[in-house]
Amino acid sequence: MTTGHGNYYDVDGRRSLNERWPNADGVAAVGGLVRELKTDGGSAAATDADIETILDELEAFEDVNLREADPDTLSRYWDAQDRLIDAIDAELDEDTLSEATHIWWNDQAEFHLYCSSHYHPIASEQWTGFTEVTDPQAVKQAARDRLESGVPCEKCHSEALFERRDELLAERGLA
Repeated sequence: MTTGHGNYYDVDGRRSLNERWPNADGVAAVGGLVRELKTDGGSAAATDADIETILDELEAFEDVNLREADPDTLSRYWDAQDRLIDAIDAELDEDTLSEATHIWWNDQAEFHLYCSSHYHPIASEQWTGFTEVTDPQAVKQAARDRLESGVPCEKCHSEALFERRDELLAERGLA
């Protein structure tokens, strides 16, 4: 599987990339597997009350041993975690995040958009994958277009999401 833009929704490895990036082949009219994010920044309807409700749900799992939990319990736990991240994403002010300035290529079909401070430490690690696409130029153009649209750095975005999640969980004693 490959990703097109963004890995900050693929942090726990639980859900398949097809769930996170549906209709991959249709993105940017590219023949290869280029994946776009399923969401554009969380649920627009998320409120502080929604976040509190989700935190209440997560609190119910406090005494559950997730290593021994049944699949339904695990599913409900991960669903609540996902909804919390989506709600945090909806309230996140992306204007406070560094803008992506570099394209980091994992292979012909997978790229990520990073600011300088996240790009340069890993710049020499590009092209580690072996995925091939039928039109690599179209993928490159899609990456450039996405970068030029002024999106935030994926790593900065991810760090902000999980920082806020950790703060909220710590406030509830769930960290």
